[in-house]
Amino acid sequence: MVKDEPLPFRGFCDRFVDSLDARPAGPPEESVVVPPEGSVPGSPEDPMAGGGGGTPGSADPPPGGGGGDGSGGGRKVPRSRLVLYTSLAVGVVVAILIALLASSKSGSPGAAGSPLIGRTAPEVAGSGLSGGPGDYSLATYRGKWVLVNFSASWCVPCRQETPQLIQFAAEHQSPGDAVILAVSFDPTDKANLAAFLRSSHATWPAVDDPQAQVAYGVTGIPESYLVAPNGIVAAKFIGGVTSAEIDSFIKRVTPAPGA
Repeated sequence: MVKDEPLPFRGFCDRFVDSLDARPAGPPEESVVVPPEGSVPGSPEDPMAGGGGGTPGSADPPPGGGGGDGSGGGRKVPRSRLVLYTSLAVGVVVAILIALLASSKSGSPGAAGSPLIGRTAPEVAGSGLSGGPGDYSLATYRGKWVLVNFSASWCVPCRQETPQLIQFAAEHQSPGDAVILAVSFDPTDKANLAAFLRSSHATWPAVDDPQAQVAYGVTGIPESYLVAPNGIVAAKFIGGVTSAEIDSFIKRVTPAPGA
């Protein structure tokens, strides 16, 4: 089966305008003569200049001359069509810009607002994706900073942020004041996510907890929540996060010794 060739934008506009021909008849609308490409104003090829044997200043090319066969002269286009072409073109451009701005905003990395900030973090619990014995729970890490990281193996930004998460985990392994708890975003990706974390030498636990995604309101990844030692959500990060960004936030909200 042969598929129809897509219409150019102008062809689409023509078909749309033709569909309006059934409207009630009104006074004849003013037309605009579009000169042929390459013509020079005031030259015999310019229909508006009256060249080619036409009446000076006339909008109509002379019969039988100056492109009267439609091959070399100007083309009369109703003014309403020119206005419609312009309006549709502007509308398309505006729609594209709005879509680009919306996607750019939603995918911008960094700290973001959330109704969970300042509240007790929803529980995260489940069996480890690595298949080891026992389950993992956010509650067991009370007293430490916990980065709850929602991820998937097919997520390119998730893969790109993994080295930064490895650096963060390594820097806090000795003091033992911060850990990472990964949560599988895609139920069908559990095995692949576990394999990816192993191949990346990521040592933090990853769990399967579909309820956590709902409780935290996660709709896209990577997305992370920083939970304070007292169990309160301190920050939300949208997009890939760096070790420096996490540490900077922890230092900013941690009281100085003796304060």
